[in-house]
Amino acid sequence: MIPQGRPARRGGVARWPVPLVNDDCCLLVGSPARDIRLFLSSWEQIEHWFRIRTTDRADLVVVGPATQPRDVRMISREIDLDGLAMRARLACGGVHIETYMTLRSVSAKDWEHRLVPGTEVWVHAEFDPGASPAIPSLFRSVTSAGLRAMHAELST
Repeated sequence: MIPQGRPARRGGVARWPVPLVNDDCCLLVGSPARDIRLFLSSWEQIEHWFRIRTTDRADLVVVGPATQPRDVRMISREIDLDGLAMRARLACGGVHIETYMTLRSVSAKDWEHRLVPGTEVWVHAEFDPGASPAIPSLFRSVTSAGLRAMHAELST
């Protein structure tokens, strides 16, 4: 995470304000990105991993246990399977969120410390300035849960 602005002072301790950018990632050991993309080739699959679903009105419903329901609206979304990238524009509580997920083939060590193919899955979000702390917190919760689920099922 990249802190934005100057630290706020509370009780003599400097604390950064809520970041306007959030990054999270996981390493999937055992498969290159071109193989992993088969599990992320549609929005329905992505929604499965991150425990969300889109309603007919393009609202997102977060179904994970660590989150509370929020009015999240899908503005646009696209998948570039050749570029191994996904992008979605969302709105939540009047705040716009730009999200990106990318896959990249890397080398990784398996459980026996051998060098094997792997995939880095990166999720990046940019929030409008002045976003309530609840919105980045919701995003981090959903992202972390989704990446943990992907790692548990797709990493060997």
